[in-house]
Amino acid sequence: MTLGEHHTMGLVTFESEIPSDHPEKEKIESSIREAFAQADGSWRVGILLVRDAPWWIVFVHDAERGFRRSALLDSPWKQRPEFIGSVVKELMRERRRARRPAKGR
Repeated sequence: MTLGEHHTMGLVTFESEIPSDHPEKEKIESSIREAFAQADGSWRVGILLVRDAPWWIVFVHDAERGFRRSALLDSPWKQRPEFIGSVVKELMRERRRARRPAKGR
């Protein structure tokens, strides 16, 4: 599989397979960059397109902390910029919650 465009945003590497002629490519990628505006650590984030299928996969990976999550974007509604931005923010919140020690320890 050939990855699309790569962008490095501080310590965030962003991979996008969204076709350059997709009408919301810029808005989708901007929503992801916005989600990582205050990110700490070193991250890989991206959108992968599944060949011959209508769904996409968004992933976040923080190798320093061994954190990796992905989400299936299996409908046109889930492939909107606002939805993708909110999914990425939720995946990042999961990482922050995973870092907190359990109460009583």
